[in-house]
Amino acid sequence: MSVNLVTRVQRAEQSSDLSEHKHDIQLVRAAGVASVRKRLGSLLPRFLASGGHEGRIGLLDLLTAVVRRNYPAFTEVERRGVATGALYLYLVPRCAACKGRAFELLKDTPTLSDKPCAECKGTGRNELHVRDEKIAQALTWAGNELARAEQEYSAAVGRKLGRD
Repeated sequence: MSVNLVTRVQRAEQSSDLSEHKHDIQLVRAAGVASVRKRLGSLLPRFLASGGHEGRIGLLDLLTAVVRRNYPAFTEVERRGVATGALYLYLVPRCAACKGRAFELLKDTPTLSDKPCAECKGTGRNELHVRDEKIAQALTWAGNELARAEQEYSAAVGRKLGRD
């Protein structure tokens, strides 16, 4: 869901008079209808637009429940850790050292070298270093679930607006 769309939904939800914004009324209605079936995806845009402040606990609780359903052998602490880690990687996907470029900079220049970034090993992605392979797999899975949930929610809002 684009930031512009999220901003418009938030503006419309907070407005006391939408009489001049008929399209925004449709947007709020479509987002509401879509959120009934796409709960996880509906929380993400609001969370992202608020800078990570609004709905964080609800989003973590819901993602923990999704992890619980798919990884019943994990302890509750492991499930919450997977949910928290997946949300972190979703919010900060690029390596901080190379800013997602995958290569180191030449000393005192803005030019990329041919040497892969030591921090991310040349992937350009932020990674959590986890010793347990099952936890690492669950992190990848949960991150993919977040991306899928956001895509499905955006598609559902688009369908409700008739822009499919």
